[in-house]
Amino acid sequence: NIGVQPRKLYEPECYPKAPSSFRVFPKEVLKDKSVCTIGFEPNKNHTKRLQRVKNHLTKKGARVMFFTKVAVGGEYSANTSFWTDHNYQHLEWGGNIEGLTYGGKEGDTVEVLSFASVMDEIKAYGGIKRLLIKMDIEGSEYSAMIKALMSRSLCSAAVQTFIKMESHPQSLDPKPPKWFFHSLMWMARFTDNACKQGRVKMLIEDDETYMYDVKFNISNRKCYVPPW
Repeated sequence: NIGVQPRKLYEPECYPKAPSSFRVFPKEVLKDKSVCTIGFEPNKNHTKRLQRVKNHLTKKGARVMFFTKVAVGGEYSANTSFWTDHNYQHLEWGGNIEGLTYGGKEGDTVEVLSFASVMDEIKAYGGIKRLLIKMDIEGSEYSAMIKALMSRSLCSAAVQTFIKMESHPQSLDPKPPKWFFHSLMWMARFTDNACKQGRVKMLIEDDETYMYDVKFNISNRKCYVPPW
């Protein structure tokens, strides 16, 4: 969305109330900022903000790359409609490529990368020991995860992968079972040797602390990045 999660990784001192999702990485790796971050955001209204966040973190020595006007889903598409709720007060959190209107309307077209292909690129890079995926893609997580498992891409991208996900069962009709993703990973162990080795850990929750990022005041001025 607006680049808060990467900032929590590289600047934990600015987000003292955020849950520590990054304990999967060794302390020394976090300290020297050698962890690389890749983000995807289809909403063009966040492009300038993400560029500002990238510049801010890069100056601190972080390795960050944001792909803007690009979504992640189950299959590749060069032109897919992006739907926005036009709730600017909440930074258009409901923006999606699944046709969920939330009272909004169809916006621009965006490129969609398949989640499986993203994982394949990470695998091709090689040598990744620990991979943390923060997935909040407004309903596209179902097709993304299923197809990544079917193509055997999910469990082999890194030595160990951690997925922190928010699910959106309201995007499907009929709604999926409550423990759908845990069941999916359980079944994957019977079809993929990499999954059988327990390389992927999944946590169904969403960290929504500091959704509007850090507000400006004199004491935290070093943490402040203008919203737009």
